[in-house]
Amino acid sequence: MREHLGPNPHTLHVAYCDGQWVQVGTRHSDDIRNLYWDGSNWEKIPGAGTMDIGLPCYDLDDLARQGAPAEFLDLLPECTNS
Repeated sequence: MREHLGPNPHTLHVAYCDGQWVQVGTRHSDDIRNLYWDGSNWEKIPGAGTMDIGLPCYDLDDLARQGAPAEFLDLLPECTNS
C-alpha cells in the first residue's frame, strides 16, 4: 500500500504499513523511519550498520525471524560484509 497524506511535497509518505511494521518518511528527503508496533508504541528499528552514504542498513534475516514480512523487508537496504 503506497499513499501520501496531503498535497504538500513535504508531508508524510507511507511506503508500507500492515499494522505491525511501517516505513514512513518525509517526501523528497532522506527522513525515512522504519518502525514496528510493540503492542503499546511504535518503536524504531535499529540499523545493524551504516551504508557508505551514512544511512542505516539492516540485518534482513534477523528482522524476518522477528516476523517482518517480505514486502516490508524489500524496502530496507541490507548490510553487506564488503
